[in-house]
Amino acid sequence: MELSPHRDLDDITVGIHIADGRGIRAFGVNSRMLGVTDLRAPAARTTKVRFELRLNLGPGAYSLGFSVHRGLAHTDDCYIWEEQLLDFEVEAGSDRPFTGMSYLEPVLKID
Repeated sequence: MELSPHRDLDDITVGIHIADGRGIRAFGVNSRMLGVTDLRAPAARTTKVRFELRLNLGPGAYSLGFSVHRGLAHTDDCYIWEEQLLDFEVEAGSDRPFTGMSYLEPVLKID
């Protein structure tokens, strides 16, 4: 994401969320949840924010959204909240067969 605000934004939180094809939240995280509590986006400058994550999602249609707000949750001082900015599809892989919305990297141990 690239943030180019018209005024200085201090103590902001930037988040992403992924919804499945029915609009059910599959995953969401933000900078504050990841321990970044001093994020700022100065006016007249572009601040780039990038999340890297494993998409251990089950087969199906999904969409990506993002938010910029203050505090832990977007309910207070929300500057922007966008849904369905990027639609994508996950195909079933033959290397990790499973059912459901996400692959939780299971380990089977038998004693």
